[in-house]
Amino acid sequence: MKHDLYNEPELLELVAEGDETAFRKIYDQYRVTVYSFAYTLVKTDILAEEITQDVFIKVWENRTQLKTMNYFSTWIRTIARNAAYSFFRRAGVEKRALEELGETVAVLPAPDEKLEFREMERRIQQVFSELTPQQQTIFRMSREEGRTYAEIAGRLNISVHTVKYHLTNISALLRSRIGPFLTLLLFIKK
Repeated sequence: MKHDLYNEPELLELVAEGDETAFRKIYDQYRVTVYSFAYTLVKTDILAEEITQDVFIKVWENRTQLKTMNYFSTWIRTIARNAAYSFFRRAGVEKRALEELGETVAVLPAPDEKLEFREMERRIQQVFSELTPQQQTIFRMSREEGRTYAEIAGRLNISVHTVKYHLTNISALLRSRIGPFLTLLLFIKK
């Protein structure tokens, strides 16, 4: 079935019925818009990419609503805004928790906190040991050396998209293994 002949309402109806090819067409049409909007809010490529992915997951999960939708572009923008605000709420909670933990540790670190920190370090090292050498290099250049995607791509002779792809995958792996808030600390630029 060739979807190039369909307009947006027809594509949305096909997506509502579970047509993955139509969904891909909608994704291709709106991905850059959603990413750009998310980036203006969070100011980091990785988080904007994650929000973009979350938005399209929500679109797919709620696809049955598309049959009756009049303003898809407004709806998808609202989902992106809410996803970004959700990130800010989670990051704020994590920051407060870390500040409180920092004050507690500064006074007298509890033995179990030291164990938790060691366990977290061990888990992070375990995840890094599972990365390919190229992924390890990309992550180190990004986080430890503070290099931009373009600089990393140039030094490793790969595309910027490959750098973004690897960092997004590393972020997802870390998030699944050590939790979303600690992963954010690794990826938020200082």
